[in-house]
Amino acid sequence: MGLFACGMLAVLTSCGGKKELKQMRAMVSEMEIHGDTLISLTVSQGEESYLVNLDRAKFNNGMALKGDSVLINYTDGRNDSLRAYFVTVLPKPARLLKDVIHEDQPVLAAPENRQDDKAEDQQ
Repeated sequence: MGLFACGMLAVLTSCGGKKELKQMRAMVSEMEIHGDTLISLTVSQGEESYLVNLDRAKFNNGMALKGDSVLINYTDGRNDSLRAYFVTVLPKPARLLKDVIHEDQPVLAAPENRQDDKAEDQQ
């Protein structure tokens, strides 16, 4: 009888309620905001879109905005939604701004005798 009870306990604990943490990379397509609180995100990954509940989510690298790429650590939630635990906002690639010089316009620059230089001269 004791062996049976130990076996049942082992089976029940191995089938426990812990959910596996998964990871996905997606793009934010919609945001649900109530007041100043971000409630959920709708993210798209290819043709698929997912509703992500942000109840207990922690953000890395700032807050996600529409059009941002994100890396989401999640578990399955209720009603075909996902429950996010960590949302990492992936940085956007830098854009190179080319210098456009118009020879007919003066070049704007800071004056040579700035306030910082005057303070150094006084010392």
